[in-house]
Amino acid sequence: MVLREVAFYRYAVYAICSLPSEECQVERFLIESWQAYPKAMRDLNSMLREWTPQHGPPFEVEERAKRLRDGICEFRAREKGKKQVPRILFFEDGMNIICTSGFLKLSSTPDIEIARAVEARAEYFAHKPDRLRFLKGWGA
Repeated sequence: MVLREVAFYRYAVYAICSLPSEECQVERFLIESWQAYPKAMRDLNSMLREWTPQHGPPFEVEERAKRLRDGICEFRAREKGKKQVPRILFFEDGMNIICTSGFLKLSSTPDIEIARAVEARAEYFAHKPDRLRFLKGWGA
């Protein structure tokens, strides 16, 4: 499993990359959605690179982060006047925050997205600690 380092301070924030291309789906989601949702993408990027590394996921403010089920959580952002709401799914491993995917949702979080995140979480813990590979650099 390949993880791209997003930010590191007190907490480490990583995003899962797909093999063999090592493309990061979360980073691609932020870049591709930037024009349609500039405020929301700025908020999510700031949350991943600045707030979360220093303070951890902002669960105390439900509009910013929420625990879902099966160990999966979501970073939340809103943009006025838009029906779809940007979300980034993640899970925690101690002081590591592992982002699995980003998507736009209309109502509740789709079960298929949660199932993918649960599968990524299981794969992460199956590979930990000896078969994880880390990449530097985050372009979003």
